[in-house]
Amino acid sequence: MTATTQPDYVRTYTGDAWSDQAAEYSSMMLTGPMLLLIRVMYKHMQSYRLFSSATTMLDIGSGPGSATYTLLNDHANDIAPDVKIVATDFSEGMVEQVKQLKAKKIAELDDGPAKRLWKRVEAKVMDAQDLSAVSDNSISHATASLVLFMMPDSGKALSEIHRVLEAGGVMSCSSWKKATWMNIAMEAAGNDGDSFKLPARWDDVDGTRKMLEDAGFVDVKVEEVETCLKYEDAGRLAEWFFGSKNPPFLALLRDLSEEQRIQARATLAKLFEERKDKRLDGVAGIGIVASGRKAIK
Repeated sequence: MTATTQPDYVRTYTGDAWSDQAAEYSSMMLTGPMLLLIRVMYKHMQSYRLFSSATTMLDIGSGPGSATYTLLNDHANDIAPDVKIVATDFSEGMVEQVKQLKAKKIAELDDGPAKRLWKRVEAKVMDAQDLSAVSDNSISHATASLVLFMMPDSGKALSEIHRVLEAGGVMSCSSWKKATWMNIAMEAAGNDGDSFKLPARWDDVDGTRKMLEDAGFVDVKVEEVETCLKYEDAGRLAEWFFGSKNPPFLALLRDLSEEQRIQARATLAKLFEERKDKRLDGVAGIGIVASGRKAIK
């Protein structure tokens, strides 16, 4: 399988770089545009195979646990009580955030399905391109939220997901077609776009469909999803961008001098204010959710 050409921020940043901003990610887990994409992913998955039939559910590139949190918050009553839930990320810092989240939810929840399922969550360091620690044909449901398009070899990651799924198992993943906030940040930084590019094929419905089909998935469905980055204060959002340790953001800013950063931050605040869609209370984006299943032979 031919790997997609990936941008510089994918080739440059390691698990340690993502660990550096694990706590930051955790604080915004259920805010921001990713939440709607995750919920559409779960809607797709249940259209193939209900969660009540789940055996082992695998969250790939879990970050601080956004998809796992949403799963157990929205669907705890739908999931088989003896299911195994495994959240994986190649960043030790992200995995530690999942472990902390698990402890927090177990401590604060009353007895019931959600608490029992949180007790069954396992968090492990694992690279999506090498799931060798997971047995063939052992997973019923797999998610990969906003991660595969940032893999150096996303085709290999998809092949690994296909390998570990049992026959009839389902997967769902997401990517961006248009991240307007990043386009605005690039404009403010005077960047020509080389530092943040949405990888070819993953930013297109047909290309994404082809990626999944090439990996062996059948009955593939791909959907564009309108989402939004909401904010009240454009200045505070600009400050957050410039203080973020998110590798794509760092890639935008790394060549700027301190004076250029000060000017770019002021420009970014101004642009966020000017481009804010009052109807949405933020700036719009377009995500792509793609799902498929492993054929039953």
